[in-house]
Amino acid sequence: MLGTTNGAIVYNLVEDVISNSVDRNAVGFSPEVSEALRELKSFNYSRIYQNPKIKGEVGKIGRLFETLFDLYLEDITKENRKSELFSGFLGGMSQGYIDTHSPPEVVRDFIAGMTDKFFMRQCQQRLLPQSMPSRF
Repeated sequence: MLGTTNGAIVYNLVEDVISNSVDRNAVGFSPEVSEALRELKSFNYSRIYQNPKIKGEVGKIGRLFETLFDLYLEDITKENRKSELFSGFLGGMSQGYIDTHSPPEVVRDFIAGMTDKFFMRQCQQRLLPQSMPSRF
């Protein structure tokens, strides 16, 4: 009912909350979407957030977040325009956002908006050695 991708789920949630809140004194989901969201949250908690296999990786993931944060903070401080922070995030932001947010806040917002796949790809690109050609 909500969708099969994060983008579809967000879109459907936004659509539902808007259509069910117009001309009302409260903001909320329809009963059907509210129940579907409750089931999705329950699924996520049991299969993802409280999964023992994933819990065992939390320390590693935290260190990756910290390391990426430091790298992106360095990128913004040194104005590394090749960084995804500039090309993929700040390039789409208004000047008002840029003027009113400190570098750590910008980095926080950039990382907070990452999907899991993008985060892992950034870790791979930024933290792992790249393969070298067999011949130099």
